[in-house]
Amino acid sequence: VIQVEKDGENFRIHLEQGRDIQAKTVLVATGGKPRHLEIPGEMEFANKGVSYCTICDAPFFKDKRVIVAGGGNSAADAVLDLVPYASEIIVVHRSQWRADKILLDKLDKLPNLSVHLDTQILEVIGDSHLKGIRVMDKPIQQTRIIATDGLFIHIGTEPNSHLVKHLVQFNERQEIIVDAHQMTSLPGLFAAGDVTNQPYKQIIISAAEGANAALSASHYLTHQYKGE
Repeated sequence: VIQVEKDGENFRIHLEQGRDIQAKTVLVATGGKPRHLEIPGEMEFANKGVSYCTICDAPFFKDKRVIVAGGGNSAADAVLDLVPYASEIIVVHRSQWRADKILLDKLDKLPNLSVHLDTQILEVIGDSHLKGIRVMDKPIQQTRIIATDGLFIHIGTEPNSHLVKHLVQFNERQEIIVDAHQMTSLPGLFAAGDVTNQPYKQIIISAAEGANAALSASHYLTHQYKGE
């Protein structure tokens, strides 16, 4: 799917192959993608030490020194996922912790964890593989290099909402705004999961939203086209 448009009472879905599909309702469940640091070297060393999925790649860093970039719940969870594998874990975040206290209490008990707050990552460095990151200690405006075998970036996600950006209302994070029935600002267009303004990005919540959206779409079709 490359675009969704309103076509009279229907929707027209444009496919990459050049075909179009018409529908009376549309459910957008396109999820999100990891947010990038947007710094030199990040993409160069993707899959060469830089990862956006700790639960996927943590086993590759057995007895290694790793860095987690981020200060929210996803970063804290990443640290806990790395505990069974990494010999040393370093958290680097440009400001202060934003993670929930229950997670921070767990992190406080880890003997192999060090935390560098108010520290900006400037560059990812290495040769054929990641070797370290260049950072700036913001309070003193000094740069230094932290050596590492792995960099796990967990600074949030970006919603894949571009398909309907011209049709519905968004919030400041470009998430699709939905009501209690997963309906967007455009009747007949529903959305569910990480692409919406639901604050908690969990698989179980996304699945429930998908079920809610499907039932709501069915109800909408029944009452819109067949009468009460």
